[in-house]
Amino acid sequence: MNKLTTAALATIVLVFAFAKVSNATIRRCGYWGTPTALDYSSLQNAYNASVAGDTLMVYPNNSGWGIQTVTHKVVILGNGRSWDAFSDYGSIIDTVNKNMQTLYGHSNVATIYFGAGSDSSVVSGLVFNTGACYIGAINYYTPVAGVKSVNGIKVERCLFFNNNGIYLEGNNNGCKIIGNYFVYGSINCNYTGNNYATSNLTVSNNIFRPAGTSIIIKQYGLGLTGVLKNNIFRDPLFQSTYAGEIIIPTGAMMIENNISNGLTTLNAPNCLFHNNIGTGTEWPTNANYGSGNLQNIPYSSLFVNSFNNSPTLSPEARFVLKAGSPAIGYYYGGASSGSSDAGIFGGPTPHAINGTPAAPIIYKVSGPSNQQSNGGTLQLTISAKTLN
Repeated sequence: MNKLTTAALATIVLVFAFAKVSNATIRRCGYWGTPTALDYSSLQNAYNASVAGDTLMVYPNNSGWGIQTVTHKVVILGNGRSWDAFSDYGSIIDTVNKNMQTLYGHSNVATIYFGAGSDSSVVSGLVFNTGACYIGAINYYTPVAGVKSVNGIKVERCLFFNNNGIYLEGNNNGCKIIGNYFVYGSINCNYTGNNYATSNLTVSNNIFRPAGTSIIIKQYGLGLTGVLKNNIFRDPLFQSTYAGEIIIPTGAMMIENNISNGLTTLNAPNCLFHNNIGTGTEWPTNANYGSGNLQNIPYSSLFVNSFNNSPTLSPEARFVLKAGSPAIGYYYGGASSGSSDAGIFGGPTPHAINGTPAAPIIYKVSGPSNQQSNGGTLQLTISAKTLN
């Protein structure tokens, strides 16, 4: 009898999922099937064997591998988020993710450190369940020895869980933090307070749920420039005693198109604010600090299902704008290549539900229900689609 095993299916999925990485060597971590020369038992081992430009594929796992320290450019790709894996979300059954791809599960990682030489590396679709992402640092307090700048790191479509977040150290420039979900996590710039600055940082299309810490983003070093846009601050479904804090005491960011629910600390005297929407009196209305900021807008008027712990919606899907939402068309920053709305689905980098990687994936495999004889032909129908 011919049988399509899980491992065989994973191999098929791999071919499609990384069709866009045709010039890179793909090194697999945690692959379920018969190992090859490009399969490794941990993410660190996969990285040790890699060269600049390689892709490290992290399969769904319960291990939580890390890397210390990345010193050349790599792309680290996971499988996105599967919300029903986290009891914190109660009755949510992630039918959205299960119907989006056949390779189901979450790609757990521990701490990943980006040091000198790792410029322009990318991490996408990972779950930081037991560690954080450090850019130019080896822990909360210590920059990587001799490292003064790590530039252009992109962290996208990840889940930061259990008080883990992103720490940027040194004179880093052009890093991008896009489309992530921070559950108890935050963004900290030069946490050591060293004489360094973060420049041209992009923080967009993320969801922040403060708990364990009230911080959403905080500048500790000399300065912080860039843009903070199209984010959701304080997910109302999971309220806690922790408030939301944006602390940029000397930096100068553009803060625009965000939607917030009860920010209690906004210390950013040199920033400009445009077209932000708050459920209270959270954003500046003084023309010296920007324009178009809306106050006292009920969450219930904004989203399709902002408060209901629905068994058919992932946490991100609740933030789709409802018909007549004041966030529709409320976009600042010039012509957008995407939806010109406030919130996580607006702008040129809309939030990807469940953090599924931006690559072709298989979402359905079907075959005959009857058994086939050994040596016979097994005809399968494979359905694939491309995600942006």
